[in-house]
Amino acid sequence: MKPEKYRELFGLSLTEAMPAEDLKARAARYDQLTGGSFQDACAGERYSLYFPLLVDKGLLDLWQCFQESLDSGGNVQNPDTLDNIRRYLQGIGTAQAYRFYQRFFQEYGMPGLKRFWDWGHRDFKESLFRASRSCYSGSESLHLQRDFLDGEGQRQLLDWLQDYCFFYEPEKYPGLVVAILRDEFAPSLLSPAEQRALFDLAADRMQLQGWVVQALKSKYLTEEEQRADQAALAVQEQEEAERKRQESLRALRDEYACAESMKAVLKYLENYRYYREKQAQACRIVSEGLPGRLIAWSQRNRPPCSLSMPCS
Repeated sequence: MKPEKYRELFGLSLTEAMPAEDLKARAARYDQLTGGSFQDACAGERYSLYFPLLVDKGLLDLWQCFQESLDSGGNVQNPDTLDNIRRYLQGIGTAQAYRFYQRFFQEYGMPGLKRFWDWGHRDFKESLFRASRSCYSGSESLHLQRDFLDGEGQRQLLDWLQDYCFFYEPEKYPGLVVAILRDEFAPSLLSPAEQRALFDLAADRMQLQGWVVQALKSKYLTEEEQRADQAALAVQEQEEAERKRQESLRALRDEYACAESMKAVLKYLENYRYYREKQAQACRIVSEGLPGRLIAWSQRNRPPCSLSMPCS
């Protein structure tokens, strides 16, 4: 039987429920019978079905597999092993995956994700911050909680995510900040001072939709600050309303200035018959300006003086 066929048949006897010691004993028996290494074969096999099981049971070490997939110059010599590692890391669902990233970022930093996995670098972000879509809207939500990590470890995930966004997708950082501030769990990983600094950054320096800003203010401002903010907002709304009223008034005055006859004045008033506020403004403009206009029109239409009839 060919080695790959025997390995496939042997693999069918392996299950997640099997204790690690039993799995190690079976793998050793496989090695004895075939003269090869079951672990090495699974690590280097393309789309290996047993790679995750061997990592979970401690028969394969992710970091060692990664190092062995590189040559002495740090270049990839076994892309299939590297792809097995990438697929195992998706979701960061185990302590082994977390520990791998700890060593990886210490050694290679964020640029290393693209260096070794090219487009696959997106897997890291999607493990922590991914799309959650409905029929009506689409957004991205945080997924930071891991049962195998304490608060410090989960804070590390958040720091890594921010570093990733800065390096690969800086234009999406405002969306990440909003997601952090609005999330039920993420703010608990930050101190009150850090939460407030992040809120101030979002409210003052990021172009956010008004409803988003108001939602954040209701969560992060004190009661006194909220009252002051509401008062300032009311003043701002009044000033804006007055500005619009003055603009409308100037436009009405300019339009009235173009009315060169009584017929044009009546037409001007008729145009705003069904607009209560503008109708009142138009009537006031006409009442203020019409007497002067009538005098001007009468003088303009008065016949010229003749020598035999002195002007009065």
